[in-house]
Amino acid sequence: MLKSDSQAWFFRGLRNVLEGSIFISPQVQLSDILGNFRRRGPASYEKLTFREHQILMMVIQGWRGKEIADQLDLSPKTVSTHLVRVMKKLNIHDIPGLVRFGVRQGLIPLR
Repeated sequence: MLKSDSQAWFFRGLRNVLEGSIFISPQVQLSDILGNFRRRGPASYEKLTFREHQILMMVIQGWRGKEIADQLDLSPKTVSTHLVRVMKKLNIHDIPGLVRFGVRQGLIPLR
């Protein structure tokens, strides 16, 4: 669903989801979705180093950069560098995207 979709499309999508189906905005290209899925699959996750995985887990659990740095005895700049590498390897460009990735991969439970 895109922000630019009409109210009618929103309610159609909501109805589909409530019925257990999926809904993709008519403006979204299926090839874009499949391309993103392929790039974000387990293979890219497996490329993370131990430290990158550690920082990813802390970020998706809500830790801030300074807190991570203090906990792992690293500089905030080092934490930031690791986080940039994680995002590049996973082709994810923001923290909410990392959290969604964590949920989809089963790294963090939904409550």
